[in-house]
Amino acid sequence: MDGFDASHGAYVRYPPRIACASWRWKSSANHCGGGGEDLGTVEPAVRDTLARFGILSCRVFYFEKNERGEVPPVRRIPAAGAGLLNHPRLATLAGFWVGTDIEARRRTGMIDEPSYRSQIEIRARDKQKDAGCARRDGIVAARTAPLRRRFTPS
Repeated sequence: MDGFDASHGAYVRYPPRIACASWRWKSSANHCGGGGEDLGTVEPAVRDTLARFGILSCRVFYFEKNERGEVPPVRRIPAAGAGLLNHPRLATLAGFWVGTDIEARRRTGMIDEPSYRSQIEIRARDKQKDAGCARRDGIVAARTAPLRRRFTPS
């Protein structure tokens, strides 16, 4: 956008039907497949269009929370999709779990001290819910060690 540098960021919108038709044509011509990246920022119409065109949907678990802040059951992942623990553009799962992404935001001045402490507390609650959902779905054993915070806000 004119008058703004890259630090302001932008989302480019493209008509989903045109984008999917182009992707399908190219993948067919090159005998390959792929997935539609969905990091929680796409509109519902995009997800619907991906499904109609038979394009795999890739979804990161912590962007899929329901109204109670819980990860939906694994069985709710679309048959033509993949549930991801993480994505290359995000903090590593280990980093997410111990809060290095929150630490990095504080270190770089993206968040102030009250926001930092708030995000740490929210993350602690989210981790408990996520672990409960993983036990519910049989992804981890029901008798795992309790979750502990490995860092203390300074």
